[in-house]
Amino acid sequence: MMLRKNLYPSFFKLPVRVALGCLVYIALLYTVISCQEKDEFVPLKIHAIEPSEAIIGDTITIIGEGFSPGYEYNEISFQGVSDPIAPLSISNTGRLYVRVPDGAASGSIHINILDEETADSPPVTIHAPEITSITPDHAWIGDTVVIKGKNFRSEREHNAVKFNPATSNLTATVISASATELKAIVPSSARTGTMSVLGYAGVTFTLNPGEIAVIEPLQGVVGDTISLKGKGLSTSPAATIVFTGNNAVITSLEQESTPRHLRVIVPPGATDGVVKLVYNNVDIISPGIFKVYPVIKDISPRSGLAGSVIKITGHNFSTEAEENEVKFNGTTVPVTGVSETTLQVKLPSGISSGPVTVTVNGRIATGPPFTLAAEGTPVITELQPDHGPVNSIVVLKGENFSTTTSQNEVRFAGNAVATVQSASAKELIVRVPPGAVSGPVTVTKEGKTGTSPDYTISSKPVPVVISLSPLSIKRGAILTINGANFKTVKEDVNIGFTGVGTFNYTPLSASENQLTVQVPNDISPGNWTIYVEQDGESSNKDKTVKVEGQPVIASLDPTQGIPGSVVTLTGTDFDLIESNNQVKFGNTVATLVNAGDVLPDKVSVYVPDLAPGTYSITLTAFGTASAGVSFQVKPKPAVVRNVYYISADDIVTSQALLIKKAIFDPPSTQTVYKSVNAPIIGSMLVDLAGSKVYLEENGAIIRSNLNNTGKVELYDLNEAGGTYIGDLSLDAANQKLYWSGAGSPNIYSGNTDGSGTPELLYDGTDGLEIALGVTYVPEDGKLYIADQNYTNGHRILRANADGSGTPQVLFDGADGLGLVHDVKIDVAAGKIFIEDIEESAWAYRILSGNLDGSGTLTVLKVLGWPQVTGISLDPQEKYIYWMQVNEADPQFGSIYRAQYNFAPIPGTDPASAVQTVYSNIKLAGVTGFVGGIAVENTSGAAQRASIRLPLKLRATKHK
Repeated sequence: MMLRKNLYPSFFKLPVRVALGCLVYIALLYTVISCQEKDEFVPLKIHAIEPSEAIIGDTITIIGEGFSPGYEYNEISFQGVSDPIAPLSISNTGRLYVRVPDGAASGSIHINILDEETADSPPVTIHAPEITSITPDHAWIGDTVVIKGKNFRSEREHNAVKFNPATSNLTATVISASATELKAIVPSSARTGTMSVLGYAGVTFTLNPGEIAVIEPLQGVVGDTISLKGKGLSTSPAATIVFTGNNAVITSLEQESTPRHLRVIVPPGATDGVVKLVYNNVDIISPGIFKVYPVIKDISPRSGLAGSVIKITGHNFSTEAEENEVKFNGTTVPVTGVSETTLQVKLPSGISSGPVTVTVNGRIATGPPFTLAAEGTPVITELQPDHGPVNSIVVLKGENFSTTTSQNEVRFAGNAVATVQSASAKELIVRVPPGAVSGPVTVTKEGKTGTSPDYTISSKPVPVVISLSPLSIKRGAILTINGANFKTVKEDVNIGFTGVGTFNYTPLSASENQLTVQVPNDISPGNWTIYVEQDGESSNKDKTVKVEGQPVIASLDPTQGIPGSVVTLTGTDFDLIESNNQVKFGNTVATLVNAGDVLPDKVSVYVPDLAPGTYSITLTAFGTASAGVSFQVKPKPAVVRNVYYISADDIVTSQALLIKKAIFDPPSTQTVYKSVNAPIIGSMLVDLAGSKVYLEENGAIIRSNLNNTGKVELYDLNEAGGTYIGDLSLDAANQKLYWSGAGSPNIYSGNTDGSGTPELLYDGTDGLEIALGVTYVPEDGKLYIADQNYTNGHRILRANADGSGTPQVLFDGADGLGLVHDVKIDVAAGKIFIEDIEESAWAYRILSGNLDGSGTLTVLKVLGWPQVTGISLDPQEKYIYWMQVNEADPQFGSIYRAQYNFAPIPGTDPASAVQTVYSNIKLAGVTGFVGGIAVENTSGAAQRASIRLPLKLRATKHK
C-alpha cells in the first residue's frame, strides 16, 4: 500500500527521458520498501480543519497525516456536494488545501485515497450565502439587478449567480460584489423562478417578456444591417431572428447586439412582414412591418443585341412575371422567366444602352448598365472559370462567335490579346495571355465587340471541365473527362460525383487536358454532375453523366395492406431522385409518399384505391422496369374522418388552449382556434357548413371562424346563465344555439349572432337536476338531454326545442342506464348513443337504444378508466368516435373509432372492433378541462363536441 500511495503517482510523473532508467531502481526500491512497509506506513488521519468556519470559495486547510503526495489522488467530499474535488497543488502529505465548493454544507469532510484509505474530519461550519432580496424582482434580459443578503464573495467573478438553475446552468455576469450585496446583469439564459448564488437557492425572480419596440429602418434590401430596438431581447447563440418569407432565418446576431438593440442582416428569402425573435420556444414579434425592396446583384451578359436573353440576378423579385417591371434605359422589357432571385428577359427591338431597373410593387432597384450591341455582335454570357493565372485555359460561353478561330479577337483587361485554341458559334476556348490583368474580357468579330463579366487574375490554375465521354455509362466502366488546367500528378487531383450525395475519387490517369476515372461499382444509378478539384480550386459543375442501372425490388414492407396505407419497397438501382421512380400495382400507378426522399434504396408509396386481390408491384427507373413482386390488397375500411378536438398542443403562454383539426390523410394538424389566457375551453361545437366554431371560454359563449379569425363574444358569463356551460348544440337552419349550465338543471337558447337575451327553456321545475349533454335534432325539432339526476335517477330525456311541455323520459336506470355523460343521435338509423359510467365498477361505457325510447339499452363497449372525454358520430359510414385519456400518461389522449355494432373493422390487422385513429393528443392539465371531439363529414351538418363534467363527477373516482 505504501508503494502504491507514495511511489506509483510519482513514477508516472517522471520525465520520459529518465523513466526507463529508473525501472531497475524502482524494482530494488520496491524490495526494500516492501520489507519495511510495516515500519514506514503512515495511516491516514485528520487532526483538524483550519479555519473551522468558512464561506463558499474560501480556502481551508485539512491538517493530518498519511495524505498521498500525488495531491490529485486525495479525493475530498463536502456535505451537500455530490462529486468529490481535488485539493490545490500546493498540498503535501500533512496538509491539504482546498477551496470550499459551491453548494457545500456544514459537517465533516470525507477523504478517500484510491478507494484504499478513507477518513472523516472534525465538523466544519460553512456559512452559506443567504439571499434576502432582489431588486427589482421583475426585470428584463440585460437589466442590472441588486441582490442583497450575506456571505457573498467580495471578488465579483467568484460569485456564481444563476437565474432559475433548474432550466439553465449558465451563470450571470456580476459587475460588483461585497459580502452583503451583488450587482448582476440578467442573462439571456434567465427564466422565471428561484435564483441562486454559489449553488444556494434564494428568492423568486420574474423575467419580464421581451419586447421589440421598433425596427430601424422600416425598409431595406437583402444584405442590409437593420436594428431591432426594445428591451429584454435575447443575445444568446441559441436565439434566431425570423423574417417573413421562405427560410428567411438568421442564426447569428451581429457582435454589436445588446438586449436593447439587436443588429441583424436581412437574409435572402425575406419578404414584407413582421420580424420575430425566437428563443426558448417563445416568439417576440415586432409591432411594425419590415418592407423588403428588390435588389439587382448583376446582369448577364452586360452587352447584347435585340433578341438576346438576359439574366438578372438579385433578391425579392416577384414570382408573378407581370408584377416585375423591367426596364432597359427606360424601355419596358417583358419578363419570360421568374423566381425570387432570377429574372429572365428577351430583349425586343428598340432597346438602347443604359441602366437596368426592376420595379416590384412600386419599389425600384437599379443594376449595372447594359450596352446595346449591333446585330451579329458577339455576346459573352459566362466565363469558365472566372479566375485563374496567366497561361491557364478559359472557356467563353455565349453566341455570335465565329467558327473560325482567327476571326475571333479575344482581349483580356490590360489590352492583352489571347490565342483562341478552338471555336464554335457558342463557345471559345482561349489561353490567358501574358500581360492580362483583372477585368472584363472582350470578343471582337467583324468589327463588332461584346464584353464579358470580369475575369480575375489569381495565382492557382483553376480546372475546367469541357466535355465527358461517354454521356451514358455502366458502373465499372471508364469515364473520360476532357478539359484544361488539370494537374498531371493524379494524386493531386480529386474528381467529384454529385447526385443526391457527393463522392470523391482519385483519377486513374491525369494530363493537363484529360482525366480518366472508373465509375464505382457501388455508386447509385442516375444523373451525376462531374467536377474537378485541385489546390483548393473547383471546376464548373454543369457537366453530367448518366450512370445506368437495373432496378430490383428485394422486399416489400408490408406485403399486404388496405388502399391508402403505405408500402415501402427496398432494393437496388432505384433512381436517386425519388420522383423519377414509377411504382405500379399491376397497371395502376401509385403515389409517392415523399417525392423528396433521399434514401437511394427505399421508395415508399400509398397503396392505390384498388379492389381486393393480389397485384404485381413493379418499379421503373432509367426506362427499365423491375421484376414484379406480389402484394395483397385487402378490403378497405370506411374512410377515417378528420376530427376537431380541444388540445394543449403548442402552448407558448400559460392558460392558452387550442381547438385543432386533425387530418388523417396525409397526417397533419391545423389550429382553428387559439385562446388567449383562457384557463378553460369547456365546450365547443363545429358548424362545418358555416365554417364556424362556437365555444365556451371562461363561461362566455364565443364564435370564431375555422381559421382562427373573426372572434366574437356572443353572450358573456351573466347572459349565458351565470355559470360555466356544460354543452352546446346548434340549430343551423334557424340560427339558434342551445346550451346547458354546468352543474345546473338549466337549458338555454340564444341566437347565433348574439342578439337578444338568452331564453331559459327548462330548469329544476321540469324535473332536471344536472343537465349535462344536450343535442338538437332538426328532423324532429327536439332536444335530447343527458340528465345526471341523483334524486330521480339518471335519465335520457326528449323535450321540445321551444321550451313547451314537459320533457319525456326515454331511458333511465331501469333500462340499464348509469351515470349519464353524453348523448348522440343518428335519426336515419333510428338510434340513440349514450356515454355513461357504470358506477359500481366506475367504468366508462357506450350504450345504444332505439330513438323512440322503446326497448332497453344495449351495452356496446365497456371502455373502463380513465376518462372518456367526448364521443361523436359519423352517420354516413355508421361509426362512433371517442377520445379517452391515456392510462400510462394522463397528459395525453387518443381518439378511437368502432362501427355502430362493434363488429371487426375491415382492414385492421389483426382484426379488431376498435381502431386507434389519432394518438399523442396533448391534453391540458387545467381544472375542469376534459377535452372533446367533433367528427367532420361531407354532409356539412353541425357537429357538437366536448362537454364539461360536473364537479361531483370530476371530484369522485370509484375506488
